[in-house]
Formats: sequence, structure tokens, C-alpha cells
Amino acid sequence: MKTLCMLVSLVIASATWEQLVASNIPVARRGHVAVWDAVGNQMLVHGGESGRRRTTRRNELYSLDPVQGTWTELSASGNFVEEHTAAWDAASRTMYIHGGSSSFVYDDLDGYAVGSGWTAYQDGYARRFATAVWNSEDAELLVYGGWTSSSRTDTLLVYSSGTNSWTSTSGVAAGLRSSHMAVWDSSTKVMLVFGGYDGSNVLSDLWGYAREGDSWSELFPSGSLPVRRHSATAVWGTLMISAPTTRPPMHGVCWTLLARLGPGTRRSGPTVR
Repeated sequence: MKTLCMLVSLVIASATWEQLVASNIPVARRGHVAVWDAVGNQMLVHGGESGRRRTTRRNELYSLDPVQGTWTELSASGNFVEEHTAAWDAASRTMYIHGGSSSFVYDDLDGYAVGSGWTAYQDGYARRFATAVWNSEDAELLVYGGWTSSSRTDTLLVYSSGTNSWTSTSGVAAGLRSSHMAVWDSSTKVMLVFGGYDGSNVLSDLWGYAREGDSWSELFPSGSLPVRRHSATAVWGTLMISAPTTRPPMHGVCWTLLARLGPGTRRSGPTVR
């Protein structure tokens, strides 16, 4: 399997992809995490794995300035890790990082605050291939699904930054899944979850978790349903999904789900990766 270090951006207005040219490019990797800092106009990228046989895990943190086209290496965290999750707290400009794996599965929760560095928070639950979103109104991190140290899980974990503590709810309606996608709609306080793998099938279902009411609902937006997929990425403005699908051949396709769950729209994507 080839590991890529190509950088591309999607120009929303024209629905076109552009390859970005940057200097000081980090080592090619996979299994890393990334968040966007709108105030600093930078992308933060942490961890991942760069070896051919999953032997070279990373703990570096990099910043990309897309205007200047430059990468800058920042201070590293303690864990050499891949398959972890990350979420961005815009109010405190903190990148929260949870879980991941190396020779074992981590339960750590660490935060990188721009300008002040790393802080270790209360350890949570061992997870990899999970998702994480940040609820800014209640200052909490929601971690769903993934793998424990031994099995796939259907548990929703909630970390409260106010109390530096975790709560856990198992058996949620969306079921067992890993390598799925999740985004947070702050206007409705709903976490949207799409796709993933349940141990038998690659999924294409869409679920919403309403934080107010603590309830799950399967959603059925109009338009063409994306091909079932796992190990994809998603961001929210409109929900945008760009991803591999089940197995090779993989698809360089980007799907958008319009805000308020309007029609799904397929767009061309960059090369598969």
C-alpha cells in the first residue's frame, strides 16, 4: 500500500479540487488526525503511522499555513500513536486527542492549546477507530464507537471539561461500528454519524444523536445515497464526505449533505487514497 503526502483542497464555490504546494512537508503517513484553527488560519496534524508494516508510529504535531504554503513542526505529545480521534474547541483554541493505538490501545485524553502547549486530562476509555466531536455550548467531548482493547463497541462516551470526568452509555441505537464518520451541528446540538463497519457489513446509514434529549434517530435525507464506506473523513458546514468505500477499487468521490439534511449531492474528488 502506498502512503501519500499529497495536499489538496476543495474550493466550495466552484466545487473543484486543487493540489496545494507546500514547503517543509512532513513524512508521508496514515492513521493521523487533523483539525482546523480558524483564528490562526492553520491546520493542525498529529500522529499517524509511516512504516510499511505499521512499525513507525509518530507523535509529532505539525501546523500548515495554507496561505504561505508552509508546514511548521510544533511540540510533540508523549504517545507515538495512530488510529486516534481529535476534536477542536474553538473557544479555547484547543485540539483534544483521545485514544489510538501502538502496541496497545490508549485511553489517554490530551489537549494541545495554541500558545500554551500540551495538557493531560482525565484518562477515559481505551479506543481506536472511534470518532470525536466537540460540543462547544456544554464544553464537552463526545466519543462514539470504535474498538476497545478487544472488541468493537456501541458505547457513547462524554467527557466534561468542566468536571474533568467521563460518563459512558452503552447499547446506543446506532449500534456497533468502527471507522465511521461523525460531525457536530452546533446550531441543533446534534451529532451526525455516517457509515463505518459493524464487523460483518460496511455501512451506509445516517444517524443523528440529539444531545438535548439524549436521543438517537436514524435519518433518511432525500437524494442519492452515498456508496457504503468506512475509513472516510467528514466535515460540517454542509456534511462533506470524501473517502474510500468497501475495498479496492476505492473511490475518489466527495458527497455533500446540505444543512438541515437536504438532498445528497455527489461531486468529483481527488485521487483515491
